Amino acid sequence: MDSLIGQTLNRYQVTTLIRDEAKGPVYQGLDTRLGTAVNIRVLPAEMVRSAGSRQAVLAAIRRSIRVEHPGFIDVEDVGEYEDRIYVVSAPLDGESLRSVLERLRAADRWIRLEEAIELARQIALI
Repeated sequence: MDSLIGQTLNRYQVTTLIRDEAKGPVYQGLDTRLGTAVNIRVLPAEMVRSAGSRQAVLAAIRRSIRVEHPGFIDVEDVGEYEDRIYVVSAPLDGESLRSVLERLRAADRWIRLEEAIELARQIALI
């Protein structure tokens, strides 16, 4: 996918690529209506190529919007751009669990057992 930097998706101005992942690139952007910073993930075309896949992805996103949990990203909006679906969320502060674990592993360090159990408990509650 070509870079979307400088383009507008509905009311979201795409400003910077934050990271490129298998689940699709994540951009920093601006909600032009509210003047607030947002993150925009653009799902890969392969995820939504067929009509059935597209409807399944949109249904999953709609379900995630109803979930309120500190461990989940709050989805603020969803839209379509060309043949892709994009998901808008508030910018995150801090590191993801994946980043923390990768950083620790690179330093040959591990989280304490009590922390791992607490993380597993919180994930199970979702």
